This record gives sequence, structure tokens and C-alpha cells, in this order.
Amino acid sequence: MADNKEIWMFNHYAVNMFYYRIGRHHSLGKHLVENGYRVTIFCASSWHKGGENVITDESLYKTDSADGVNYVFIKARDYVGNGKKRILNILDYYRNLMKIARNLESPDVIIGSSVHPLACVAAIKLARKYHCKSIAEIRDLWPASLVAYGVLKEKSLPCSLLYKLEKWIYKKADRIIMTWEGGAQYIQDKNWSYVIPMEKIYHISNGVELKEYSERAVADLQDADINDSERFLAIYAGSVSMVNNIQVLIDAAEILQKRGNERIRILIYGKGNQLDTLTDEVKAKGLTNIKFKGFVPRDSVPAVLSHAGCTLLHNTSTVLNKYGQSQNKFFEYLAAGKPILMTYSVGYSVCKRNKCGIELSEQSPEAIADALESFCNMSKEEYGEYCANAVKTAEDYDYKKLTDKLIQVINSLFYEDKEVLNEKI
Repeated sequence: MADNKEIWMFNHYAVNMFYYRIGRHHSLGKHLVENGYRVTIFCASSWHKGGENVITDESLYKTDSADGVNYVFIKARDYVGNGKKRILNILDYYRNLMKIARNLESPDVIIGSSVHPLACVAAIKLARKYHCKSIAEIRDLWPASLVAYGVLKEKSLPCSLLYKLEKWIYKKADRIIMTWEGGAQYIQDKNWSYVIPMEKIYHISNGVELKEYSERAVADLQDADINDSERFLAIYAGSVSMVNNIQVLIDAAEILQKRGNERIRILIYGKGNQLDTLTDEVKAKGLTNIKFKGFVPRDSVPAVLSHAGCTLLHNTSTVLNKYGQSQNKFFEYLAAGKPILMTYSVGYSVCKRNKCGIELSEQSPEAIADALESFCNMSKEEYGEYCANAVKTAEDYDYKKLTDKLIQVINSLFYEDKEVLNEKI
């Protein structure tokens, strides 16, 4: 039983979840409501990539609801890219959230969810005020990910301050949720386990709404490229920016074309600051086996992936990969029921453990080209086994099941007896 508990979720970037009715916190919130909880998501009024600001007047916030989940849109300025305006947008969200939340009725649990750490800071501070419980949900390691991608230097003052803030969050939060399976290992590697009890760290991965995914997968797409039954389609769906390193996929396509392989075609769905440059390069090289398809709405992704021969999980490989994987697209790839080509290796690998595809130890154009040809030439029996494993594995990451894990974390805050706790799930 939920005992009618009130749960607040702080996610700066959840505005798109309200409009698309899809995404981690909307799904978790919806299923919590089904289990008797009351849920409110606090997000910025601005969109991360495009979209009109929800608040166009002088209001400090606006409210709405979807699927039983309440939303509070916090006034925050618009921005483009990752410059000064984005930092100011983050500060807008934090300052206005603190103003608004102080005048609302006390919740039972506040979940502060990164990307940026101020959502977690707000959750911890407001939980103190309300004498309620706080959960820090870490979906992006700041500043470690900034260091890994070369945005910050490890020994710089800003980086040192962010590490101190990160450690403070882990110490002060009543519970910690990591989306990577190796989250506890990360804290141990930082030598912080002497002040951060391992028993308060939980792993709840990202996931997929299987029922809704299946309904969207049957949509008819009027697209000659996607409906080309003569081709083996390797499909990537995600951003096209520097950190995604799409150049490697272009180089792999060039190798395949030089080999005379006319069956494999790589389709890139997504947008980003490298899209125009890379599109021009493909044209200049005369490559006919790779095509940039541009932006695809989130609710159309299942239908696109249903036409894949295999899906491409591709990104710049970093030292943080040893802690696992939890990209949203990975779980959509699993739900598509097609083999996955991971162009890099990770620790705690879901793909390797469940034999859902091929995971490369070396991220190179040659290795990618070889793996694509392997899938393309694979026997029906072996190919079918990969497909079946992907479908079966996706079931473990249905948001209904992941909500049960979140309920267990919530119950651990109120019920010490394990038998009572299990009865409450």
C-alpha cells in the first residue's frame, strides 16, 4: 500500500514528457499513481531543444496534469546550445523552484534527478525544511562526464568544486538511485564509501513502456528508405553532435562501399550541430549506403526501428563506460526485437550478458563494417536467437517493473522490517 504518499520529482528537462506522455519520470509517475501515490513533477518551462516556452507572461509557474501525474512548470529563460544562457537557465530553475516549493503543502518524499546537480541540491534542502525524505537520482555523473568528454579539466577549480558538491549530495541524501549498474563501484572508486553507506545506494535503470512501444511500432511510415526490403538496414536513432562521433559510422560506410557491399545501408535519425557538416561529407564522398534522415518525433521511433535489420548503439567511448549503460535508446532498441550492434564495450553489459547483439572491444570503422556484414550474412537461426533475446530482455526493463523497484526504495525510507517492506511492494 502507498498510504497515499505524496511524491515530488525534480527533473529540469521533463517538459517534453508532459507533451509526449513518454519518458522516465512520466512513466514512473504514472505507475506510482496506479499504485496509490500522488505524484508531482517539477520541470523548467523551457525546452532543451526547440519548442515554445510554456510560460510567456510574468507568471512564476504554471500547472497541468497528464495520466494522473501533476506537473509544475517553473519559469526559466530560453537558451540555445551549452553556453552562458544555459547556465542561467539552470539557475532560473533552481531559484524559482525553491521559491515556489516553499509555499506548497509538504510531500512525503522528494526525488531530485540530475542531469545537473542543483535538482538534487533542491531536493535535499527542501526535504530538510519539510522534515521529509530525499532521494538523489543520478542519471549523469557531473563533473566526471564533463571531464570524460573534455569539457572540464580534472584538476581545475570548477571541477574540484563540482566533485565536492557531488560528494555532499551523496552524503546528505537519504537514498541514492543510480541508473548504471556500477554506480556503487563509482563511489568506491572515488574513495567515498567511508562516508557514504553502500546500503543506501540502489540501481534503477532507464527503461521502456512496452505496451505503448508495441502500439506505436505498427504505424505505417511512408518512406522509401525505410521500406526498402532489398536492403539490410542498420539504424541509429539519437543526436548528431561531436560526442556521438558519427564520423566513425561514415568511415564504416565508406569501407563497405569500397568492398562492393550494396546490401547494407546505414540510416541516421536525429539532429545536432554536426548534421550539416556530416551530410555534406557524405555527398562529397559519393556514399550511397549511408543517409541522414533528420529529426524523428519520439513517438515515431518504434515504427522506424521495426524496419531495422540491426540497431546501432554508438557513442564516443569513455572511461565511464566501465560503470555500465543506461541510454534511453538502448531499451527502445531492445523493445524493437532486433540485434544490437554496440560499437564500444561497457562494464555490467546488459547486451553481452543477455546475448542481445554484438559488442565491439575496439571502436573502429573496420570493426563496425565487419560486424554489420556478420549480421547481414548470419543464419536465420542465429539471427532469430538475438531477436528473441532482445525481446525477452526488454521485459525486465518495462517501466511497470522498474516502478516496483522505486516503490521498494521508497518503502525502505519508512519500513525497516524487511518482511513488512516486501509486503508493501
